[in-house]
Amino acid sequence: MKRFNFKLKQLLIILTVVAFWTALIAIYATNYHLYTDYLWMLRLGEYRTPEQKQWQEQIVDEYQNDTLNHEKKVILISLCGVVWDKFYQDTLNDEYQQKIISQEIYSLRYEIPSYESIFGNRHILTGYKEKSFENIFNLVEHSKSELKTSALFYWENFATKVLHYDTKISNLKNYYADKTLKSEYLSANLNQALKFLDIQNADFAEQYTNPNINFSFWFDFLADNAGHYRYSLNSNFVTTIYEAYFETFDDLFTKYANDPDTLVIYVADHGRDADGLQHNVWDRSSYHSFMISNHNLNQIIDRVVVNFLDIKEIAYKFLKAS
Repeated sequence: MKRFNFKLKQLLIILTVVAFWTALIAIYATNYHLYTDYLWMLRLGEYRTPEQKQWQEQIVDEYQNDTLNHEKKVILISLCGVVWDKFYQDTLNDEYQQKIISQEIYSLRYEIPSYESIFGNRHILTGYKEKSFENIFNLVEHSKSELKTSALFYWENFATKVLHYDTKISNLKNYYADKTLKSEYLSANLNQALKFLDIQNADFAEQYTNPNINFSFWFDFLADNAGHYRYSLNSNFVTTIYEAYFETFDDLFTKYANDPDTLVIYVADHGRDADGLQHNVWDRSSYHSFMISNHNLNQIIDRVVVNFLDIKEIAYKFLKAS
C-alpha cells in the first residue's frame, strides 16, 4: 500500500509539472507578442546610440563655456499620445501633406517607448536621464550667453521630473498649479477642451513671439486625455482636437517656413493602442512617435536623427550655430 501511495505521489508530481509547462507554453503561444514586446521594452529601457551617449556626456562639461546665438530661436511642441496617421489626415491639409511627401517639410516616424515608459528614464527635455540638471532649459539659461527660455504645460510629471532639478525657465506658465483651471478644462467636455486649447494657443504665441525668448516649449495632452476618458481615435471628440491643432501648426509653418534662424519642431511623445483608448507596454502601436520640422534635422547634428533622444542636441546645436 505504501509503495502504491509513493508511486501515486510521483505520478501526481509528474502530471503537475507537465500540466504547468503545458499551460505555460499554451499561454506563450497565444500571447507571444505580449512577451516579445515586453522584452523589447526592457531592452530599450536604457538604450542610447553611441553618438547620443557621447554628446550627452560631452555637453555636461562644455555648456557653461558655450556662446549661443541670440538671433536663433527654437520652438518645440510636444503633442501627447498623438498618432501620426490621424495627425497627418485630420490636422494637416493637402498642402502640408504634399510638402511632407516632397520632403519640403522634414518628417520622421520611429518606434520607441518614451514619456510613459515605465522601464526607461528618457525624457525629451533631458535627452536621457530624467533626474538631470543638464536639461535643455539649463543648457540654454546657464550657457555663457545666458539666453532665455519659456515653457507652457499642465502635465504633472513636468513639475516633478524637470522643474524639481533646479531648472531655470525665465517665462514659465504652469497651468497645473491652477487646480480650478485643471478641473474645469481637463474633463470629458469637448467645448471646455477647445476653450482650453484657445487659452494655450494665445499664451504660447505670447511666449514664442517674445524677442527675448530663444527656446520655447509647449506640452499638450488634450488628445491623449480624451483617450483616457474612453474616446476612441475616430470619435468626434478626438477628431475635433486634432483638427484644432491646425491653427498653431499653420501659424508656425507659415511664419517660419523659410526662416534660417527659427527652428520649429513638432514631436509626439508616444502613440495610442490600436483603438486609441489607452497606451501601455502590451500594444506596440503605443510606441509609435513622430517628428515634423521646418528644417532638415539631420543637417543640424550632422548625422541621421534616430528618435526624440536627439531633440535636446538638435535644439542646442541650432542655438549654438553662427
